[in-house]
Amino acid sequence: MTNWQRSLLFLAGGLAAGLVFGTFMQPDGDEDWLSTGASVEDRVAALERRLAAEADARLALSAEIEALRGELAAARARLATGDVIVDVTPVRGTVERPAEEVALGSAEPAARAGELPPGRPNGPRRGLTEEEIEQRRIQRFVDAGFTVARAEWIEQRMAEFQMRQLEAQYEAMRSGDPSRMRNVPSVEEALRAEIGDAEYERYLQATGRPTRVSVRTVLPSSPADRVGLRPGDEIVAYGGKRVFDMDDLNRLTLEGQPGETVVVEVLRDGQPMQLYVPRGPIGISSGGRRFP
Repeated sequence: MTNWQRSLLFLAGGLAAGLVFGTFMQPDGDEDWLSTGASVEDRVAALERRLAAEADARLALSAEIEALRGELAAARARLATGDVIVDVTPVRGTVERPAEEVALGSAEPAARAGELPPGRPNGPRRGLTEEEIEQRRIQRFVDAGFTVARAEWIEQRMAEFQMRQLEAQYEAMRSGDPSRMRNVPSVEEALRAEIGDAEYERYLQATGRPTRVSVRTVLPSSPADRVGLRPGDEIVAYGGKRVFDMDDLNRLTLEGQPGETVVVEVLRDGQPMQLYVPRGPIGISSGGRRFP
């Protein structure tokens, strides 16, 4: 049974119930027509008036049902010709939208994968399949300059590095010796060592991660402040080695001899420049992380 049919039956039942209630319960001056004090003629006359009122109400109900049937037939005819799309709900009534608006998305754009359609908070949610997720991930790598074959190879190598990490963790837990994990590179470190900095940078771009250290704050009187490093600058290399994040920068400051002069390559408003600082803490923060 369709929503229209349910709505029609619901309305018809309500009208019929109202008719019966109104006919036999509403006082109209003849409430004493069954009283023993009334004459037979008066009681018959009152009953006739009641029956006439009920007949009028039935006629009105029939007319209302016929009108609803006409609206239903007209709506079906419009739907068959593609002029409108009709949504019927028992509470909010009928909503009509031109079919071309829905088809073209001008009235209600189609929801993106995994999202609910606008205006339909209780509608079904369609998630992405595993195949669709994989295709989107590979496409991001292609957009970053990888071939499909290279992107699939990187995905495979990442899985192998992750398994290597799990095996190392397992052995460390079994032996009770956490030091076994010290010489095991992270998944990212292993990938970077295998594909090189240039390709690793494209990998970071494909996965939506930053490829430079953005300077948020500079400590007063720090080495960074003395050489003119500013908030908004982006550090791309330290001591001739590429820097992708704060972990890289922290690790590089520990190399070499403390205090030796190190070249810091920076982008300022998109323009490259070089600054010279002593190796060690330089006194900046980036993305909520403070450099030691």
